[in-house]
Amino acid sequence: MSIEYYLLDPTKNITALVVSPVPRSEFRAAAAAVMAAESLCEQVGFLSEGEGETDMRLDMAGGEFCGNAAMSAAAVCFEKSGKADVKLSVSGCDSTVEVHIEACGGGYSGTVTMPEAESVAYEDFDGVRLPLVNLPGISHFISPSPIERHIAEAKLRRRCLELGLDALGLMLLDEAAGSICPLVYVPGSDTMFWEQSCASGTTAVGIYLAHRDNSRISARFAEPGGSLGVEAAPGERPQLRGSVGIIKKAVI
Repeated sequence: MSIEYYLLDPTKNITALVVSPVPRSEFRAAAAAVMAAESLCEQVGFLSEGEGETDMRLDMAGGEFCGNAAMSAAAVCFEKSGKADVKLSVSGCDSTVEVHIEACGGGYSGTVTMPEAESVAYEDFDGVRLPLVNLPGISHFISPSPIERHIAEAKLRRRCLELGLDALGLMLLDEAAGSICPLVYVPGSDTMFWEQSCASGTTAVGIYLAHRDNSRISARFAEPGGSLGVEAAPGERPQLRGSVGIIKKAVI
């Protein structure tokens, strides 16, 4: 089976979006083939025609929700149709995800209307109670203190399975420096990456800060691959702002 895909760069969180038809039962094998061909790729999604009011359907290989992939899907839609306001249905999320995309300096800038948090709670992580922001299709622990990488990886995998989540992130937040270092585990595709950027994790940090301070927050965080902005307020859908470039279109 040949696999046609776009390779995209949303703040260095390199993402492949497959545009050729792939049965859901073969998502994991197809994703593994693409990741084997693209050494820098951190995640794979599958695009198909939208239904109802949506322009496109995005299914991640592990069934999780991904904000960077949603922005990337909107860039592909813009490339094909020139449509700037894109409505997506995305795995892990029951509500429509809206993305505004604009051509900018050889790539695209995007604003994603992210889903609201289902809850903000505190759960144990390596013997410490940390904030856990539960979004549709993915949850994120937020740690204000550094954690050794091998400990973080082992604990994140275990807690994701214990909590029965579609995907689980650990956002190492340095609030004073305005920086985030993201780690994400997806059991459906059995992938774990210290990601170059994480849109849903950045959103979770914004939601947590707005919840903690009971106020609207607007912030931009430095991440290993660049920066992402978030605006969040209690009871409102947060806005995620970033950029994405199309690296190439390829077939394997």
